[in-house]
Amino acid sequence: GDLSDLEITSCRFDVPPGTSPVCGALEVPLDHADPEGETITLRFAVFSATDRSAARPDPVVYLDGGPGGHTLDLVRFLYDPVLSYLNTDRDVIVFDQRGVGLSEPALECPELLPASLQNLDVADEVAFKAIETALRQCHARLAGETDLSLFNSAQSAADVDTLRAALGYSEWNLLGISYGTRLALTVMRDHPAGVRSVVLDSTVPIELDGVAAIPAGGRRAFRALSASCAADTDCSSVFPDLEQALFDTADALDASPLFSSVVDVLDDPRVSYPERIVGQNVFDVTFSALYDADQARLVPTMIDELRRGDTRTFDNLNLLNLLNLHFISIGMFISVDCNEEVPFSSPEKVTAAMTGNARYDALARGPGTQGPGAFETCAYWNAGTAPPIENQPVTSDIPTLVLAGELDPITPPADGRRVAGELSNSTFLEFPGTGHGVSPSACGHEVVTAFLETLSDVSAEPCLSGLSPLDFPPLR
Repeated sequence: GDLSDLEITSCRFDVPPGTSPVCGALEVPLDHADPEGETITLRFAVFSATDRSAARPDPVVYLDGGPGGHTLDLVRFLYDPVLSYLNTDRDVIVFDQRGVGLSEPALECPELLPASLQNLDVADEVAFKAIETALRQCHARLAGETDLSLFNSAQSAADVDTLRAALGYSEWNLLGISYGTRLALTVMRDHPAGVRSVVLDSTVPIELDGVAAIPAGGRRAFRALSASCAADTDCSSVFPDLEQALFDTADALDASPLFSSVVDVLDDPRVSYPERIVGQNVFDVTFSALYDADQARLVPTMIDELRRGDTRTFDNLNLLNLLNLHFISIGMFISVDCNEEVPFSSPEKVTAAMTGNARYDALARGPGTQGPGAFETCAYWNAGTAPPIENQPVTSDIPTLVLAGELDPITPPADGRRVAGELSNSTFLEFPGTGHGVSPSACGHEVVTAFLETLSDVSAEPCLSGLSPLDFPPLR
């Protein structure tokens, strides 16, 4: 490839134990429509195939979620579950997308986490005002540094193809998880020549109204969890109707809140932030727990404890959710959404998509870009407006495997099924008892490996018939 803009550097992050990736930096245009103009820097790492004698010419590039999720910072945790199984006979490439992590500029909002942690014991209105102030401060700083309208999926997809060419690969395989699927679909649309195959795990359709999706997505996932509990002997003996127990527990907490505290274990462990736990907090934490089956199976335990005034499991799940803020470039998240999601939504559409249930509808409350507050946030963000193609389905005949998890609250299986229907050479698989991101599992590894090998329908892979619904730990 053209190596003039590519520089091999030391790795600026902790590499996974036992690996020795080659790290580097690639200069790309800030605006691919102006290739001679200002540039930005993408940081990447190449993990060469561990079995050199079996190495295939088509690597896998990992497209992370968010938008804004840090890849390089987290690769020491991501490598084993998400990437290692692909790395025997293929190079694996990871990178921080434009606006993210170690790439420059990174659209970080360090103002946000303190505003969140310092307002866990106050009314929503007060907390949301503090968070909005933090976001406005962040925006003022970032907008002074760069053009936020250029941090979107179309520009990022051009980065992906530029990286492929610079590394000298004629084609590669895309593995996208969550928002990474939207980025993968954009690469398929705009730069198909360099793509051998695609794995879409927990899919975001380009045409989806993401601003309006959370209440109904949350309700569907909560009910799937409740059905799993009803089918489980241990769980159903304590909670014949888990969904109803969630509502009852939330109402009890509104009448009589519990008090606890949070320690940011990734920052100063000596500082403890007081927290007041009310009903909606239980819904928020359950929503975030449904992303991960290992957390989702603890929701009945959490409710059982909260009914007895014990906050331990709630505190653990809540902390895991808060810690995510360390690993996402929030300015990128908002820039992408304000550019290519929010312009195609409207307050009317968001209202029309509500469930009519206050608890589920409130999952989307507050500042940010996923819910009614999106229009206020984007009004001052100046992220530009994407062209209409950024709200239209992608059609392609590139071989594609589409994976979904039964309990996923944010990218429900129906969205994956819909995208698979728009791709003429695709296989759709739904995994029971699984949340958001299904490829990092034993059976996920098996079907992805088989797909990359054959580029054909892998729905008969043996492990699929052995997948079972979520099971729950014994209660009391």
